[in-house]
Order: sequence, then C-alpha cells, then structure tokens
Amino acid sequence: MTERGRGWRQQRTITTTDTAGRRVEVTTGITRDANGKEVVALAIGHGPTGTLPRPEGNALIKNIRAALTDLQSHPGGA
Repeated sequence: MTERGRGWRQQRTITTTDTAGRRVEVTTGITRDANGKEVVALAIGHGPTGTLPRPEGNALIKNIRAALTDLQSHPGGA
C-alpha cells in the first residue's frame, strides 16, 4: 500500500489493474460528505469519489467477499 494525496484521514491506496490491463489506484479513507458527516470514501483512479456511510460500506464488503467466493468456485478462478 502507498500513501497518496487526496487529503483523507486514514487514507490507504493499492495499485491494481483495470479490465484493460492498465495500472489504476484504488483509494479508501475517511472524509466528510456534502452534509459534513464523516463517511468512508472510495475512489478508483482519478474518477469520482463514492461515499459509503456504514450500511453501504458493510454491504460493499459483503459484495466483494461474495464476488471473491464466486470467482474461486468457477473454473479458472484465482
């Protein structure tokens, strides 16, 4: 993981590849939403930031775990 400059608290960035094989950074951290409430933030590359209040953040983690499990159950899955 690397630290980058979005200015979020507890910011973490990993580098991976997009579906075309290009390097892309996925960044998470804590920021404030439009109403000033602290939320988890997720950004992919230089695209827009998604905010994840606790229920949505928990749902995202659940969806990622399910996708990884699905991938392992398919032939050729990692």
